[in-house]
Amino acid sequence: MRNPKIGSLFYHYYADSEDGSIKLFTYCVRTIRGGKIYATYMSKGVTYDERKGKIIWKPGLSKFWREWWREGTKPAWIHSTKLRAATVALSRVDPEDFESVEAMNKAVASLKRAQTMARKRRGDK
Repeated sequence: MRNPKIGSLFYHYYADSEDGSIKLFTYCVRTIRGGKIYATYMSKGVTYDERKGKIIWKPGLSKFWREWWREGTKPAWIHSTKLRAATVALSRVDPEDFESVEAMNKAVASLKRAQTMARKRRGDK
């Protein structure tokens, strides 16, 4: 894996086991220091604000909002594109993780929709 630059974005999809809704988590690389890469979860109003088109990070963010990994590696659950994040999340859907078949079907349909939208943005057919 190539090492990311400051400002690089990483993505992760989460499927709710109760109702089958999905959520996209976005992480932004903020610091690269001492062989470690530090990224912060992006949630407008919670971890950052925008002023004049620039991101202003909130001070004193807890570890709950931050991730880090060593250069040359990355956690297996985050991905550099939304398409890859949706594809991996779709491949890891397990019926035992959901409370009902309807919730699983909703999650699968939503992840397929996210996958299609990412392909369209990329220009694939």
